[in-house]
Amino acid sequence: MKNIRLGLTFGIIGGLFTIIFGGWGVAFMGIAMGIGLGLALSGRLARKEPSKLVMEALPAAVTAGVVLLIISLLDDLFIESAIGNAPGPLNVLFLPT
Repeated sequence: MKNIRLGLTFGIIGGLFTIIFGGWGVAFMGIAMGIGLGLALSGRLARKEPSKLVMEALPAAVTAGVVLLIISLLDDLFIESAIGNAPGPLNVLFLPT
């Protein structure tokens, strides 16, 4: 349960940074939060076989990923449109000038 709380914390932190920076920040935050979560879990888990370590760390990692995904979707679907920053249609191509 303690590891799930850690995953929840990292997911929320990543989600808040995603709301602040938006866009491709989600990909960067996912990578950064995954690395941070792995480092935080490495000090909490005892040395075992790799498969057992993965099974212990998996609930925290899935929790962080799901929370980050939910916050990212909420940002895209509700927050961005509420502040008037609606995405453009997908059939429009912007070329640099």
